[in-house]
Amino acid sequence: PQEWTEFVEAASPLFDYLLTAVTERADITDADGRSWAVETMLRFVAHVPDLVNRDLYLDDLSERFSIDVGTLRAEMRILARSPARGNNRAPATADETIMLLGRDGNATEEWLLAILLQHAQQLGPDAVFTIQPEWFRRSENREIYQSVLSAVGSPDDDTLSVVPELGSHLEELRVRDLMLSTPAKLDHAWQDVCLKIETEYLKSEIEQLTSAISDGDVFTPDPAITSRLLHCTQRLREIGLLRQPASPRNR
Repeated sequence: PQEWTEFVEAASPLFDYLLTAVTERADITDADGRSWAVETMLRFVAHVPDLVNRDLYLDDLSERFSIDVGTLRAEMRILARSPARGNNRAPATADETIMLLGRDGNATEEWLLAILLQHAQQLGPDAVFTIQPEWFRRSENREIYQSVLSAVGSPDDDTLSVVPELGSHLEELRVRDLMLSTPAKLDHAWQDVCLKIETEYLKSEIEQLTSAISDGDVFTPDPAITSRLLHCTQRLREIGLLRQPASPRNR
C-alpha cells in the first residue's frame, strides 16, 4: 500500500526512535529485557525492503547490543517465519512503578490551562483552537478545556460553567502564579507549552503504535496504523525543530 511505502521511506529516523523507545522500556542489562529489545528491533528491520539499509540497521544493532551480525541475521530470518507472541511486552524493571509514580503527567496541561484562563484576552480568541481535547490525559483538565472552548470570547469570566467537583481545581488554575510579566514572556510560554503538550501526546501515540509493531502487526501492516505512525513521527520531528533554540546569528 502507498501508506506502507511512505512508512518505509521514513524508516531511518523511525529506526532511531524505535531503538531509543525499546531500550527505555526494558532493562537491557537483564537477559530477558535485552532479548525482548533485540527481537522487537529485528521484527521491524525484517520488513525494511532496502537491503542496504537493512544491513546498516543490523550493524547498528550488533554494535548496540554486542551481538554478532550473523547471529542477528539468522534470528531475523527465524522471526520473519514465525508468528509474533501475543503479548510481546517489555519485561518490567524493578523501579518501573517508582518511575511512573514520580512523573507528573498533569503539569504541562495544567500550566497550559492556567495561562489560557488568566490571559485569554491577551492571547486572543483563536488561542483555544490551537489545542485538541485528546491532548489532555487527565479528564478533569479535559473537561475544563471543553468548558473554555464552549465559552469562547470570555474564558476567564467568573461564570465559566464547570461541575461543582471541579470548582476548586478551576480556582487553583485561575490564581496560580505564572510570573508572565511581559507580552513577550506570555507569547513564548504559550507557544512552548502548546508544543510540549502536543509532544507528550504524540509520544504516547507512537508508544502505542510501536507496541502494535512489537506485537507482530507489522507482518500484515494496517494502512491506518502505518499512516498514523508516519504522521506522528514526522510531526514530532517538526516540533523538535521548532523548539530548538535559535543560533546566536539568528537572534
